[in-house]
Amino acid sequence: MNHGVEELAFALLEQRYAELIAAYVLNIAMPLEDWGLRIPVLFGSRELLLDWALDAGFRWQRIGNARPTSAMLIKADHDHQMSGYEQIWVRTGFGGYKHALRSVAQSRFAMSIDDLENVDADHVVNRARLQTIRDSWVCLFPVVDRANRPFGNIEKQLPSIAAVERMELEPLIALKLFCNRMPKTASQLEQVMEDIKGKILPTEHSNAFLTEMRKLASTYMRTDEAAARSEVL
Repeated sequence: MNHGVEELAFALLEQRYAELIAAYVLNIAMPLEDWGLRIPVLFGSRELLLDWALDAGFRWQRIGNARPTSAMLIKADHDHQMSGYEQIWVRTGFGGYKHALRSVAQSRFAMSIDDLENVDADHVVNRARLQTIRDSWVCLFPVVDRANRPFGNIEKQLPSIAAVERMELEPLIALKLFCNRMPKTASQLEQVMEDIKGKILPTEHSNAFLTEMRKLASTYMRTDEAAARSEVL
């Protein structure tokens, strides 16, 4: 079945979780728009993560009952130029990551477990790519399941990461964070990209980021003709 632009649009997130996801997407968009900064999403160790946070003027905060050696909230204070910025970080091998997102959603956004029914706690960099660096730390993001789970087919084709100090957000990976449903065809991708453009201020940096996102994502999309043939079959 062809998904219309209404289903694919980020703007039509369900109200019960829209505020949570919009807040975390803003934390990507704001530094990209204003300074051309791609937020880091992976560090090789907890120490590297904390060094970066300290240099950036951020502070860390515990998440619920999770040990800070397994999960942390990195955030900016109100007087920081990036006031409002916060991200969930977890050790790659930490098994309680879903509880970490749930704790933040409940404490920061007054959400219930039912509100999170269609929201995945997504490791921005897929853990399958990090099998040999389980003590690395990765950014955890709330992503609509209709976008996150199909994106797994793309992530399976991305190379493993054997060693890393720091990795910034890649435009291709950002696609799953911005969209409401993963596009499958070239025309659906164009619909999604037009919607994403409406959520980010057009600057030299953001335009370049989205151009690269479209270019990279297009290599994984089926043609509309191929999609039509598969529906007939």
